[in-house]
Amino acid sequence: MPQLCAFFDPIRWQEQNPHPHLSVWKLNAEQLKDWGEVATDIRKSINKKAENYKFYSEPAEEIVVEEKSRRSVPHSTRKSNDEGMLELEISARAKQYAGNTKSFRKRHLKELPISTREAIVKMYLVDHVFQSDIAKYYKVSAAMVSKLVVEAQRNPQKLKVLKVK
Repeated sequence: MPQLCAFFDPIRWQEQNPHPHLSVWKLNAEQLKDWGEVATDIRKSINKKAENYKFYSEPAEEIVVEEKSRRSVPHSTRKSNDEGMLELEISARAKQYAGNTKSFRKRHLKELPISTREAIVKMYLVDHVFQSDIAKYYKVSAAMVSKLVVEAQRNPQKLKVLKVK
């Protein structure tokens, strides 16, 4: 078989090969198998690209969520639940017993009754409970627990004065 060169001259090639026969260009069985495998790989990659193109070319199906208005939902009554409470009362109770989460606001010092302040100090000084656990239990910050404990240790009469008021 003649070599292919970049500067192919068809006239010169015809002079060198006056009567080309099919047998000159015919591949043997091993060469046919190799070229068949290469062609199959190329065909598979083209088919895969075509499938991906078909998949990504179609617009994605949009999921439409219908918003329900409050008018379509019946209001609950005291008779509709087992506890005989309204939704507002149930949600308030759930928030009251919920721990400190990012959606729940911690209580401030002015919101704490004196009995709660005393209980916080007693839990830390007498019962030796961690400040973080006390804070979660009473829904206050750990810094507030620390502040109350330090005040009680430095000035024990302050709590007694608060009791009198």
